[in-house]
Amino acid sequence: MTEKIIIENKNYEVIVKLEGNFSETSTLMKIINKFYENKNIDKIIIDTEKLIFLSSSTLGVFVYFHTMMKKENRKIIFVKVNMNSLLDNIFKTTGLNEIMNIEH
Repeated sequence: MTEKIIIENKNYEVIVKLEGNFSETSTLMKIINKFYENKNIDKIIIDTEKLIFLSSSTLGVFVYFHTMMKKENRKIIFVKVNMNSLLDNIFKTTGLNEIMNIEH
């Protein structure tokens, strides 16, 4: 399955649904940056329900924007992270589950 990004805007937050394998980051970075630059967006919700693979460079994009948004009292939240999935294990192994907002 190739990567697919679905966007839903809801007032002061945006939902970014990721589907498939994410190994190339430029498109995703442009999308996240667009919402980061919009100071009316308080929260970016990353829906990982249909995410299969996430490369380390893609994870780096999320860490970068998490750091930048946190400085401005804004949030990136990961939702629908399946327990014991590859993504959940990556968050736990790297310690990002202690830093980032993750909902199972």
